[in-house]
Amino acid sequence: MIADARDAEAAGAIIARAFHDDPVNRWVFGSRPMAPTFTALARHLYLVRGFGHVAGADGATLWLMNARDKDAGLIATLKVAGALGLSAGLGAMRRGLALDAVFSKAHPPQPHAFLFAVGVVPEAQGKGLGGALIRAGLQRVDAAGLPCYLESTKERNLPLYRHFGFQDLPRLEAPRGCPPVWPMWRPARAA
Repeated sequence: MIADARDAEAAGAIIARAFHDDPVNRWVFGSRPMAPTFTALARHLYLVRGFGHVAGADGATLWLMNARDKDAGLIATLKVAGALGLSAGLGAMRRGLALDAVFSKAHPPQPHAFLFAVGVVPEAQGKGLGGALIRAGLQRVDAAGLPCYLESTKERNLPLYRHFGFQDLPRLEAPRGCPPVWPMWRPARAA
């Protein structure tokens, strides 16, 4: 279940399928493919600087134990931006970079873990896999004694995150035309 860089393509494909109807990702990508960008994020950032999970072909997560690791350096940033631009176009690249700037400013200043994505493909949703994946990541976060932050791009997912102890923060001021984004914070817990 723990993923490494060899699982980047699987994680990217799963998350893209899971986010096919996500309003914010639809705003960024339009109808263009998402998998190349999520694969690049997994390959060049989350699975090398953080960790993730892949549950067969049905579910995946991408995390950072230290949210400051999101700054992966120029080469990795260019690889991710290039994947986005090549697969979804320059407009998607501009929208994605604008949204990422908002997300980066919104991160709390204290050290924390960051749940970037938890995705379950449509036919496997509603069976507890998303909760199991979140629980596995939070075990690692709790063992490190860290609080955790996420940005939910679907209002219907908020109850799931609240179930795991995440608390609502004020909604983000997303770029013009972008659907709402709900940041959430989970205080540190003893393992």
